[in-house]
Amino acid sequence: MQYTSKALRAHEESVRKSKAVASAREAAVARRAFEMLEAKADERRRRIAEERLTSLPPSDYQTLFAKVKTDLFARSHWVPQDENSIFFKRLIHGAMVGELMRPGNYSEPADPDPNNSR
Repeated sequence: MQYTSKALRAHEESVRKSKAVASAREAAVARRAFEMLEAKADERRRRIAEERLTSLPPSDYQTLFAKVKTDLFARSHWVPQDENSIFFKRLIHGAMVGELMRPGNYSEPADPDPNNSR
């Protein structure tokens, strides 16, 4: 009788652990799927922001450039002052794209096919 109760407890513990492992696996799969969807959405927003940046009129481009440059210098004193350096250009470009991706600055282009489900 004593062995039976120990075996029953061990079996119940084994079942509980198996369920916990299965639940953790399901959560990991769901988390990976969500992260993939989120990454796709971020990539799409980045691509749209890149397109918007290249199509900005020169005056709007210069305004955005000046704003981003001022913000970067205010936040980070290590930013190189040489505007001709590749590092500076990449940093500014990335910050400009990031600014265009911000919630108030981001606008989804109209979908030409209204039946297209994403």
